[in-house]
Amino acid sequence: MKIIKSCFRSLIESSIKHLSSTLGRKIRYKYYKNKFAHCGKNVRIDEGVIIEGAENMHIGDNVWIDKNVILIAGKADVPEKFITNKSSFENNEGCLYIGDNSHLGISTIIQAHGIVRIENHFTSSAGCKIYSLSNDVQKCHKGTHGSDDIYYIKSAITIESNVWLGLSSVVLNGTIEKNSFVTPFTIIKNSFEANSIISGNPAKKIKDRFVNLI
Repeated sequence: MKIIKSCFRSLIESSIKHLSSTLGRKIRYKYYKNKFAHCGKNVRIDEGVIIEGAENMHIGDNVWIDKNVILIAGKADVPEKFITNKSSFENNEGCLYIGDNSHLGISTIIQAHGIVRIENHFTSSAGCKIYSLSNDVQKCHKGTHGSDDIYYIKSAITIESNVWLGLSSVVLNGTIEKNSFVTPFTIIKNSFEANSIISGNPAKKIKDRFVNLI
């Protein structure tokens, strides 16, 4: 029965995924509104969007999920012995939160196998990636008898209000405090204070974003 239900759900999602125009967006909103853990008002889901683990997603009001965005949530099937760096998740492991008045740009990927909290007025430019579970490349090695021992870093990521991620930037860990801007192609592995312009690999604060911000 579970297999039948899964196949039926996949068929529906595939059929509505590429419906264009206002009608397509209305159908996708109505369908996913009942799938999300929480879904606010006026949520726009454009063509080509892939959503896995909707029951672990909390979506605010006036959220625009642009074309070909990928959203993944839910606990990952990874043995704890292979987690080398695990954050505290406060019983919300695998959850994705997206605040009000946010825009996920074209082809943004958010993977919330750890936890991802995004507050209000967030913008991601095209091609941004937020990963709360990634490989620990310093630990991965060939195991006994030629097997691969793959290790992971599971993170808690928080992005506070009015943060803008520039083109193709990557967030792997930490907190980006409010009113900050991340320049294109930056890779974030640590936390940054409010009102920062953040750039580079490894990422660094290069200056304040706003002058005389109250």
